[in-house]
Amino acid sequence: MYNTGPNALARDVAVVTGAAGSIGREIAVGLAENGFDVVVACRPGAEARCANVTSSLWSMRRRAAGRRFYIEPIDFSACLSVGAFVQRVSARYGARLVAIVQAAAVVPPKSGERILTGDGMEATFQINVLGVYALMVGFQSALERSVSVVNVASTFAGGMETTDLQLTSRVFNPATAYSQSKAAVQALTWDAAERYNGSGFVY
Repeated sequence: MYNTGPNALARDVAVVTGAAGSIGREIAVGLAENGFDVVVACRPGAEARCANVTSSLWSMRRRAAGRRFYIEPIDFSACLSVGAFVQRVSARYGARLVAIVQAAAVVPPKSGERILTGDGMEATFQINVLGVYALMVGFQSALERSVSVVNVASTFAGGMETTDLQLTSRVFNPATAYSQSKAAVQALTWDAAERYNGSGFVY
């Protein structure tokens, strides 16, 4: 176990995706309170918002004093952006990285509109599932040295149809797209936990 108390080593760094959301914000600040410097993965163009969120919360949490938040852009709807994020984080923080928390997710619009990313994928599937997978693959060497990983799923996870993950054969339904994307995150996490000897993975 890593020392996550008030006297944790300054070199410990945690990556948090989705830190602009309510769950991700609390996770990021909670990690800072427990001694980690935090890499806040933020959508390109929203860096100022992420900085404002973390600084305002940080100022209210005195236990986070002395910790640092690093804003790093990432667009989960673009595979090239995920790859570039991994390269930057690996180069800048290297062996300091001890934890990755993946809380980023998108909920499809209630209008039922099926949205495609620039990569040609259904947005819910690419951001919620492929993004999680791509980040784990990108940080494979870190995972092999037992970096802890938390993939945030949902109580709504379920109903995964493996032959139609992007809802191309069925009428697009936002609730179905979201619930099966989170079920897929669970499956990816279970597989990764087994692949990396069952240590360091929770969902």
